[in-house]
Amino acid sequence: MSDHYTTSSFPSTTTGRGQHDPNFVTRWDVVNRAKDGADSKEGLSALEEICRIYRHPIYVALRFKHGYEHHDAEDIAQSFITWLIHGGYLRRADPEKGRFRSFLLSYLDNYVSNHRRKQQAQKRGGRIVHVAAEFPSETNRTAVEPRDENTPDKEFDRAWTVATFREALDRLRAKFTAENRGEEFETLQEFLLRKRGEGESYSTAAAKLGITEVNMRQRVSRFGRKFRQTLEEVIKPMVAEKELDDELSYLWRCFEK
Repeated sequence: MSDHYTTSSFPSTTTGRGQHDPNFVTRWDVVNRAKDGADSKEGLSALEEICRIYRHPIYVALRFKHGYEHHDAEDIAQSFITWLIHGGYLRRADPEKGRFRSFLLSYLDNYVSNHRRKQQAQKRGGRIVHVAAEFPSETNRTAVEPRDENTPDKEFDRAWTVATFREALDRLRAKFTAENRGEEFETLQEFLLRKRGEGESYSTAAAKLGITEVNMRQRVSRFGRKFRQTLEEVIKPMVAEKELDDELSYLWRCFEK
């Protein structure tokens, strides 16, 4: 599929801030119904939740595609997020026009271009605009160094995949914790994302949970299905229905590289 999002010129930057609701489940249908954008509490929560999930891929793109240093990348990522939210631009995203990561990356490219033009204008005597940066990044200078064989775009997709998987796992963790099954979750997730032959054996994990090895294998299998269902919940609102299976396959390929 060829993405419909292009790098046309965007409006100038606006700034602002807000606090997301950690219990809000991102749904594009909610965003689309929130016609008032950032002026609507419901719409603002949805927009900020989307940015919360994908702030790390934005940071990675700024570091390794656009060449910013660690702190500059964090500051620009924060200003980009507030610009998207308070400018109402996320409402322009449409799964039928292209995947959400393509939308986000094309808008980021244009934002960076405008940002650099603005910096050049300031150096020539323009008005300096200070942007308050509160970017709650779990990154540091060395934690996200790119793999030697990866291009910046591949690094962005890998970071996008990790963020999507993390969100799905966080939602599953919350369900298990609510059922007082937190220890079981931590054990099962190790079997989900590890490479074959790595980690503890089924018998060791079964003993830890006080169940049989046969039962352990059954639980791992059910957990895998639950994870896929939760992963679909995360990405389904952001892709066209016909592309859901392709998107899931693409995420797994990115994860396995």
